Amino acid sequence: VVVLVYSLWCGYCTSVNHLYLSLKKYFRFNQNIRFTRIDGDLNDLPWEYTVDNYPSIMFFPANRQADSVVFPLSVPITLTNLIKFIFQHSTYRLRTETAVSICN
Repeated sequence: VVVLVYSLWCGYCTSVNHLYLSLKKYFRFNQNIRFTRIDGDLNDLPWEYTVDNYPSIMFFPANRQADSVVFPLSVPITLTNLIKFIFQHSTYRLRTETAVSICN
């Protein structure tokens, strides 16, 4: 699961939201990855998932909650970097299925 934590008052979140929707579209044929958005101001998250900055993008690998990661603040949020981030932390199966689905 890939989660975008945003806030309505954050102007940059609007720009990132467009990239996030493009990212979701990139993976649209892969049934093994889900995308969701959470308004961080309206939803209280467990302390281990609270964020200090908006927007924040988190990746929660299936059946590996301990391996959850946040997109690094030091890396520009671009579509290419988001795809790299997901592939870096995903399984070989997800990467392969995504590549095959794009080629079809």
